[in-house]
Amino acid sequence: GELDITAISIHAYPSVCIDYALLPSGASMGDGYGPMLVAKEKISRADIPGKKIAIPGEMTSAFLALQLWLGKSKTEIDCLVVPFDEIFQTVNAGTADVGLIIH
Repeated sequence: GELDITAISIHAYPSVCIDYALLPSGASMGDGYGPMLVAKEKISRADIPGKKIAIPGEMTSAFLALQLWLGKSKTEIDCLVVPFDEIFQTVNAGTADVGLIIH
């Protein structure tokens, strides 16, 4: 059925805004708190666009933040969508060079 209250990525909100309203609390991003990139080796921001990135979803706030931070659209980023709880394993296995973990 339908949900009275649910958590949603702010990036996905426009697709459901006709049916849902935002509440004044519940944010999952802030100064020093938010998405994080993980890799097996240290890499620079300049190297990231050439890497395969495991992401938790294309409509997540984390992926939107990554796009804004890199100044790239989703079509310019080599990404692999995996469940959020499998991102570390995906990077460890070498299936992706970098993982975008959610906040």
